[in-house]
Amino acid sequence: MSIVLATSVRLGSEPGESHGAVHLVDLDQQRAAHVLEWKAKGADWQESAGGRGLRGVAIDGENVWIAGSDALFLFNREFELKGSFRSPFLGDCQEIAIFDGRLYLTSAAFDSVLGFDLEERRFIWGLHVQDGKDGLLGTPFEPHSALGPSPGMSLQLNSISCDARGMFISGARTQGLLHFDARRIVRVVSLPRGVNNARPWREGILFNDTEAGVTRFMTPGHNSAFRSPLPGFARGLCTLDEHRFASGSAPATVTLHDVETMKTVVSITLDENPRHSIHALAIWPFAA
Repeated sequence: MSIVLATSVRLGSEPGESHGAVHLVDLDQQRAAHVLEWKAKGADWQESAGGRGLRGVAIDGENVWIAGSDALFLFNREFELKGSFRSPFLGDCQEIAIFDGRLYLTSAAFDSVLGFDLEERRFIWGLHVQDGKDGLLGTPFEPHSALGPSPGMSLQLNSISCDARGMFISGARTQGLLHFDARRIVRVVSLPRGVNNARPWREGILFNDTEAGVTRFMTPGHNSAFRSPLPGFARGLCTLDEHRFASGSAPATVTLHDVETMKTVVSITLDENPRHSIHALAIWPFAA
């Protein structure tokens, strides 16, 4: 069973209209279900994206966690809203990840990563990431304190993944994949400008090369590229197994790729509007 949960952003929406959605996409049966519309009143309508849409997504047991631009929302598996959580240092959130009892969120507006305790259901940790003349620096801070990073988007952080090796962070301007091991941050591999959803996978790095309009699986010996339906809108990734992954794009399309055969297996378009874009993907662990 290959079902993915997809969040999306509608860039052309007007105040009062839906500016985001959630879909369940069955890649085996090649069908999709529209399960949630989002009409949050706090969106910034002055910018092209602003606070619109639903962003990163992660699933913990029966809980479905979805990020908005400046809030973390908790839904049940029927997509009933059960809670919302905020930090003054959460802004322009792009992607989230769960590891070892915590949920981590990129906060692009503050060049930071925030940690949320899933049991206590509160923000408990922050890391301000800087790349200056003396190299990379990660400075911890209290996410509910008056003292913290000033607003800034020098790195445009948009990607996070975690495993036993530590935290992997990337952004449109990080110039690579960054690794944080709780002591220091290092750039482990160089990546193109404008990347999204970068994470280690198998023996290489999987990421959306958004400006080039492709999804890449890059290893020391190979650079495999899978083209997006609409150049410049490659966004959203999740791996299904050791050789297949799903990617998102505009117009609201979810595509399944196989790196062993180097083929695109199936592509499902949910909406033909080119301003409606997939933002994040996650495996749906429940029955359809």
